[in-house]
Amino acid sequence: MLPSEESCAWVTLTRAPALDIHMLRGALEMLGTARALMEASDTARERAGISAAAREFLSSGNAALSRAERAWLADPHHRVVPFTDPRYPALLHQAGRHPIALYVAGNAEVLNEPQLAVVGSRNPTAQGRDIAREFSEYLAARGLAITSGLASGIDSAAHRGALMGQGITLAVLGSGVDVVYPQHNRSLSEEIQQQGALVSGFPSARPLGARTFRSGTASLLA
Repeated sequence: MLPSEESCAWVTLTRAPALDIHMLRGALEMLGTARALMEASDTARERAGISAAAREFLSSGNAALSRAERAWLADPHHRVVPFTDPRYPALLHQAGRHPIALYVAGNAEVLNEPQLAVVGSRNPTAQGRDIAREFSEYLAARGLAITSGLASGIDSAAHRGALMGQGITLAVLGSGVDVVYPQHNRSLSEEIQQQGALVSGFPSARPLGARTFRSGTASLLA
């Protein structure tokens, strides 16, 4: 399945420097779609309010999608959900800063489900891990989505509890959605995609770092 040109355009826009939602919103009002913005001339982009740094990037060879990015988009279980999409979380729109688009592996329809964020220590006591799992299982079985960060410890217990309750669980990543950390949670990440989704505001292949973890997971879990 070939990715749509509109999806490809949004991926490029998430990688553009000095480009934010306020700027994009104005540009889209003038030009219509992300694809139209990509196909516009530099002069048209300037008139639409796109910054010089972003225009330089969009006119360069760096704007072209890599083979890996196109392969990721071609997977029918993968979605790029821009801020203009009704599936984009309504509460996230209210945040001071939020991603231009979300990368989703799994079911993008669950992004606006009522959710409870469960996060905690990477080295919890056995009792703490059990409580997180049981709590999440109970609530997930009753229709509340459990959202966490796929980290070791409490995060993993929360996801597993939701899966045991046959409910929805979302893992918000501080890396590209195709970068699973820790590695021992890869099988868990695959299970999550079956009953929920992996979500990231960062482009594909973005490695996990202290800054991206704080800015990415904190904003999406807020």
